[in-house]
Amino acid sequence: MMNSEKRRNFLKMLAISGASFAAGYGVSQYWRTNQIDNIINGEEWRNDRKINEKDLRNLDSDETVLSEAKKLIQQHRRGDFKLQLQMSDGSPFSNQVLQLKQISHEVDWGCSAAGSALLLIKDENHQEMSRNFAELFNCTTAKCYWEERWHQPIERYRERRVYDKFLDEVKWSESLGIKVKGHPLVWTVPKAIPKWVHDYPYEQQLQFLKRHVQSMIEAAGPSVQLWDLCNEMLWEPAFKNIAKREWPHIDPIEDIAEYIAFALEWAREINPEATYSLNDYGLVHTYRQEISAGDQRQRYLKLVEALRVKGQVPDAIGCQTHVGGNFRLAAFKRTLQELAQSNLPLQVTEFWAKEKGFPQGLSPDELEQQIADYICQMYTVGFAEPLLSHFTYWGNRVFFDKQGQPKLAYKKLHQLIKNDWSTKTELQTNENGQLTFSGFKGSYTILQSGQKEALAVVDLYQSNSDFEKVIVN
Repeated sequence: MMNSEKRRNFLKMLAISGASFAAGYGVSQYWRTNQIDNIINGEEWRNDRKINEKDLRNLDSDETVLSEAKKLIQQHRRGDFKLQLQMSDGSPFSNQVLQLKQISHEVDWGCSAAGSALLLIKDENHQEMSRNFAELFNCTTAKCYWEERWHQPIERYRERRVYDKFLDEVKWSESLGIKVKGHPLVWTVPKAIPKWVHDYPYEQQLQFLKRHVQSMIEAAGPSVQLWDLCNEMLWEPAFKNIAKREWPHIDPIEDIAEYIAFALEWAREINPEATYSLNDYGLVHTYRQEISAGDQRQRYLKLVEALRVKGQVPDAIGCQTHVGGNFRLAAFKRTLQELAQSNLPLQVTEFWAKEKGFPQGLSPDELEQQIADYICQMYTVGFAEPLLSHFTYWGNRVFFDKQGQPKLAYKKLHQLIKNDWSTKTELQTNENGQLTFSGFKGSYTILQSGQKEALAVVDLYQSNSDFEKVIVN
């Protein structure tokens, strides 16, 4: 027999487990019985070791690529701007000393590790991390897996949809004033599809998927204007072929385009203004001998064309850069250049730098330095591609310690984005209220020298030959 205290503790634990299960988290036994199946039927790439050498032929050195990238950044990411400042009555804002400070780029600088609005209220370390996060990143990722083992699933049990963790991440982003991307709406890997879906015929499964996509967008509301619509479609079966999956599952492009076109249509019925992107890996190099990264890039371009024919073109296409360890800079550059043939905005959707990708035997300081350098090099190559509109680092451990303080990778990336690639200048208008300057493309605040309140905010994303009128407050 249990004594009264043990019995109370047991009942309390049972109640907590039951509540968690009802909320959609499941209990530990579920994970123990399904974890092996989930790994086998979801992320087999983790077991691959032998790289496909075809992907690494005839590559320039990292030094050459970095040198060229820095020149391309100056060429593509800067502009010559002409502004004519006027008062509200039309009179020129003459002979005024002004400060122009860049507040955003053409590119979303993202980090997937969305924090918690609930923790932000009560945890000092989380508050510190959040402040530092928003100082560098202007975008994050709220996860919304229909089913997943490591994150709160949305609908493990039919019609028991759970949004609280997703919405907590969204609210955290809103409280910091940064954009948020939902990830992902559709992922046809078996571990991401609720098991109950397979009890129904295909047409009914499509209706369940439609309801999931549209319900997520409705739940997010106007707070989420960026979505990874479809995840890892080039390596996984089309929605109708999930039961036949044998990874790597290289389905016909037409089959893949069919369900993605459906998903784009469904999504745009609810929020036609949002950006819906595709997202895939194995585009820089692969560990598969039967298909190369180059093959997959060509399939990606064919998929975009198939979607154009169907009248449902994605708003952007994304390239993951984490599966397979570290990458040669030239291979990454080549990948972005080939994907740019789609004439769509490009996103680097999931990038990371893991310790196991670096030489063994380094001291902790040496390892931290190499990781930070590699991150900045990859960002430099990415920023040099004119069509790149979004770059997300997957996770945040490399940037913050347990107290939320910045680590070396954060400091070096902050220097790159906020200083080397940002413009801050002081200028004086002429008699006609005009000024000209050269700077990085993006949004700027205009302040009178010595003042804190902005006179105006202006978007400068392309050089202008004529003076752009700006009304100051």
